[in-house]
Amino acid sequence: MNKKKVLYILPPPSGKGIYKGVNGPEIRVKEIIRNWKEENIVPVILYPSSGRLINDFDEFNRKGIAIMQKFDAPASRLKYLSAIFSSVSKYKPDIIHSHGSIDFDFFAFLAVIFFRAKLVISRPIMITEDITMSAKYRIIFRLLDFIFLRWSSKLIAISKKQMEVWKKEMHWLPKSKMKIVYNGVDLKRFYPTPFPNLEKIRFGIIAQLTPVKGHTTLMDAAYRLKERGYNLELRIVGDGPLRKELEDYSEQRQLKEIVKFTGHIERVEEMLREIHVVVLPSAREGIPVSLLEAMACGRPVIASDVGGCSEVVHNGLNGFLIPRSDVEALIAAMLKFLDNPSLVEEMGKQSALISRSYSLESMYEGYINIYHDCIGA
Repeated sequence: MNKKKVLYILPPPSGKGIYKGVNGPEIRVKEIIRNWKEENIVPVILYPSSGRLINDFDEFNRKGIAIMQKFDAPASRLKYLSAIFSSVSKYKPDIIHSHGSIDFDFFAFLAVIFFRAKLVISRPIMITEDITMSAKYRIIFRLLDFIFLRWSSKLIAISKKQMEVWKKEMHWLPKSKMKIVYNGVDLKRFYPTPFPNLEKIRFGIIAQLTPVKGHTTLMDAAYRLKERGYNLELRIVGDGPLRKELEDYSEQRQLKEIVKFTGHIERVEEMLREIHVVVLPSAREGIPVSLLEAMACGRPVIASDVGGCSEVVHNGLNGFLIPRSDVEALIAAMLKFLDNPSLVEEMGKQSALISRSYSLESMYEGYINIYHDCIGA
């Protein structure tokens, strides 16, 4: 049987050197391929050689699970486009699956036009929700969206809220093109574990060190709670372009006693055993994998009420939702746990129950079914 190919286009790594972060799409694709069972479709990974997960993807290649196509991360988007065209020309994929930002979706669209593959787009947020994009570029990219989304075979949302926004903003698209595939977590790897001593509550954030994740909001809240005499700790897990800036900020605020930067952690589940409450005060999100992993480990969560966070964080049940960039609201949520440590275990149990609806197997099957639908198998 002639096997079909799906080419994964991934975004460039965040940061440089020791400050290199990992994007959510990278983790999602890594987990899909790590659990690959489909014999009639071969994954091809287009990924920069400087990416944090390059060794994992190389291992998939050695084991024959996937084809690894790596390249030196270029300085310009034009060179990325060249790398995409080179890979598409070489492997002639039946499906191009873009997991990048909207400009990468556009590059994938150009490749589809020239090479007649099917285009699948996974996008965690809509253009109108991207607070980092200027008004001028938002208008330009929405016009481009109108063109290349018409050419796409499938548009994948990762939350109900995102799907609702899409249906409203892109009412001209056939509803059959839009699918929801929730992010999933490996429930065999992430599972509830006992809490460390509750005498000192340890909060943690597991995210790229980038502006949208809200690290300074969390550090401001920790500083003010420390000033008020509360006994707490804060673990900042991950790497990215803001690491040096955040470390300097911690020193200026004299937070070194309570704040610890761990850098990139490969075995996140081991770090979660040391944390009581996971916080994610992001300015934008889809459904964050870091929240699902924390919940699967039986940890309560505090998150900004953005994107699909409200679909996994049930306010007052397994954690608390707060307005975006609201330090006061974050302090109030953290105080719930500091003043009543028994809430940590009570809400943690609810987190574990909710996480069971977001399994890695369900995510995998969702994507495979979409691929089969695209190629008519």
